[in-house]
Amino acid sequence: MMAFFIMKKNNFIIFIFFSLLISFYKFDSSDWFFVSKPDIIKSMTQDTFNAYFLAENGIYSYDFISEDFFYDIDLSNNLLEEKKYLIHYHSDTDYFFIFTQNHILYKSSIASYWNEKRISDLNIFSINSIIRIGFSNEDIIIQTQNDYKVINIFSMNNFNYKDIDHIQSVQWVSNNVDDLDLSKYYTMDNSIMGKNNIRDIADIHHFPISSMYDRFDNLWIGMDTGAIYKVDDFSYNIERLNVGPRVDYVSDVFNDSYGNWYFFDSYFKRTGSQTSINKGYFISIWNENNDSWIHIPKNDNLIISNAILNDVKRLDDFILFCTFDGLIIYDIKLDSWYHNYNFLDNYNRALWEVIFDDKNIYFATSFGLVICDYLILDDKLEIYRDNIIFRDSEIYDLEILDNKIYFSSSEGLYKYNLDLNKINLIDSHIYYKIKIFENYVLASNNNLWNINNLGRTLISHDINYFNTSDKGDKICATNLNQIKIIDNNSEKEWYLSLKKINMNRPIYSIDCDSDWLWFPNVNGIAFFKWSNYE
Repeated sequence: MMAFFIMKKNNFIIFIFFSLLISFYKFDSSDWFFVSKPDIIKSMTQDTFNAYFLAENGIYSYDFISEDFFYDIDLSNNLLEEKKYLIHYHSDTDYFFIFTQNHILYKSSIASYWNEKRISDLNIFSINSIIRIGFSNEDIIIQTQNDYKVINIFSMNNFNYKDIDHIQSVQWVSNNVDDLDLSKYYTMDNSIMGKNNIRDIADIHHFPISSMYDRFDNLWIGMDTGAIYKVDDFSYNIERLNVGPRVDYVSDVFNDSYGNWYFFDSYFKRTGSQTSINKGYFISIWNENNDSWIHIPKNDNLIISNAILNDVKRLDDFILFCTFDGLIIYDIKLDSWYHNYNFLDNYNRALWEVIFDDKNIYFATSFGLVICDYLILDDKLEIYRDNIIFRDSEIYDLEILDNKIYFSSSEGLYKYNLDLNKINLIDSHIYYKIKIFENYVLASNNNLWNINNLGRTLISHDINYFNTSDKGDKICATNLNQIKIIDNNSEKEWYLSLKKINMNRPIYSIDCDSDWLWFPNVNGIAFFKWSNYE
């Protein structure tokens, strides 16, 4: 329910409209949790207890005591979607200040929203004309090519001065990294230290953008890649904060039953291209139980160096990677990688998706539904093709329920009864995502449909991808740019206000359980506790 305020000409007419069909979820930062990496680190600041890192995708905080690093939802809430340049914490007033392309944003540490002052109000029409920015006890000082702009922090009124000799104790804020010499530091992770860059084990070059000495005399360096390095002032050891996924673009996430989350890029789904990029990171794995990370670079071995991922699943102690070059298997116990081509035709090895039950593994491919036997022998997973159905048809999605395989294909939506070895057509329309329940099927093809014995019913327009709670009572859906929540019983709809959390779009996948909804957001994953809104 939402109150809409409409201004018409010079009169304010207030309409209170209780919308049960389309409304917005109430924003509460406690409903959100993020596991993400920052993008380019523009600026840094600190207070007594924390360091703060300004990135284009929000503000990240580091607790000096606990050493926790996290996306600061309270500080990132409602940030303007424009380029950001500088952040500063003003200890005398307990205020934060951010300089953006067109604004000065300011708020107290306990406030829930940012105030705005346009830079143009200072007769500054380009942030590039600013030479430096400083703070005194009571003022913000902006030096331009012609004069100084002085803004009183308490009133935010501004004045022009030719000089500022009358202002005492100006602290000039700088992100200058020109005098940094990274080659004098050393690292334990086999990164190569250059004078003005760091080349990591994934062959990625990191160039410094911002730096800061904290109150413990440690040097912090923010990189153009979003990486953050901390230098011990005594030992000169430089260490990268191991936070967030290191995959260039997070477009898909898989979680297993062991508390592991696998962050990867479904590159073809995202771009439509099969062009391989053989440097960077293949996958990042986060264990939520101990908050630890494993990052696997593409140059770790030849098997994964050029692999384009489409799907990831875990079977026992094996991780299955569906790629354009067949199935790649990672053996957790032996810490080894290997291909399995036993079930593939030589002319086409592209695998879109994999599911399995106690007896078989099922692959969605561009040449049909591949059904395989599998055997774990001598700690090795062996897979053998048993059958291919719908050969030469493309399979888009797979679901299994009560020993029946449901699959959407280029020929329509079908059900394969494994016990009877019988295939039945459910619907001749083409769908790209399906979800199966006892008496009906949910399917999307730019719209969301309910399909049952009586036919199909339109649930919602403009849907690219969706998922549901276990009981199917709630549906989470996306059209790449926004997230819609649907009550499957009443068909009421709500939207999540992603702008409030500075969320990057598009969104390519989405998943949920009874309590949480989660979806990748380029730099990681966002969790929303939708169980608070029954």
